[in-house]
Order: sequence, then C-alpha cells, then structure tokens
Amino acid sequence: AGSTRVGAEPELVRRVGGAFLLSRSLSSRYVRLLFLSTHQFDASKRRLQSVSVPDWEAFSASLLLHWTSAASGLELDGAVTKGLRAVRNSLSDQRASAVLGWPLMQQAVLAALPTALGPDRPAVALRSTVAAVSSRMRPLLRAVVETCGILSSPRELRDLFGWLADIADTLRAMGLSPPDAAALLSCLTRC
Repeated sequence: AGSTRVGAEPELVRRVGGAFLLSRSLSSRYVRLLFLSTHQFDASKRRLQSVSVPDWEAFSASLLLHWTSAASGLELDGAVTKGLRAVRNSLSDQRASAVLGWPLMQQAVLAALPTALGPDRPAVALRSTVAAVSSRMRPLLRAVVETCGILSSPRELRDLFGWLADIADTLRAMGLSPPDAAALLSCLTRC
C-alpha cells in the first residue's frame, strides 16, 4: 500500500501558479527552491558542490511531501519535529544510549537485515555485508541521532545536507550498494 501523505506542495503550487500565472511545472520548481531558501539550507560545503539543481529539487520535493502538511505550508509539520525530538531525546544521553538503547537497536537492525537484503543473496555475501554493517553500526547510529537532533530544531535545519553526507559516507565505508543501503536504512527506521 502506498503512502496517502500529500504534504504542503500541491496547495503551495496551486497558490503560486494562480498568483503569478505560472505553469504547474514552473510553480512546482519555484515552491521546491523556495522551501530550500526559506530554511536557508547550506549548499556551499565543498562536498556538496557536485549536487545538481534537479537533485536539490528532488530532495526538496521529498521533504515537502514527508515533512510538511497542507496546514504547515513551507514550515515543517509539528508532528514531524515532535517525533524527531522524541527520537533525539530517547537516544541523546550517550551513556544511557551506549548501555541501553544502541546495543538493542543494533541487534534488532542486524537481525532484520538479512531478510531485508533479500533471499537470493549467497550466504557468504550476506555474512560479509552483515559483518561490514556491524563493524560500522555505531557511527551510523550516532550520525542518524545527530541528524534527528538538528531536524527537531528548525533553526539548525540548514546543516541537514552536511549531516546526510556524513551518513552517506558511513554507508559508503560499509561498502554497501544503493539498494543495500536502502535496505539497511529501512531496517533502522523500523527498529
């Protein structure tokens, strides 16, 4: 079953198109770039210079779909920031997380990962992938928790792309293919 979430983009596109007599396509591009500009996303970091305008637009479209609502407009949906704040708060105390939260989460993710990677994978390749993930799970969890922290504070949202680049670097260091990285992140969000 697909998502029924709509986000703020359709209503904003309708209003911008009507106000400025722009096509739906141009209004949509404008709204997506306006969203990035409104939140002052920092795209100036050297490691982000290779990101193309269509990539920025796609990322903005995803944020508008999943993190806004028709009522929130260009601002993040309050329920989203509240949920992110709860994740950050439950995992933010490093000592408690190291003893209680992270080992349990790591164990749950590693248990779910073989199924998420698919039944067609040879056992040797599966063990190798799980071992690579296991050896770098703590940096990944730390980066995800820190990202939740910045997302729970709209003032710090501008650094999102740098944090996401850190997560991508960790996934790359694990030697994961894009589908394997998606499977791992899916396990992480379910656990």
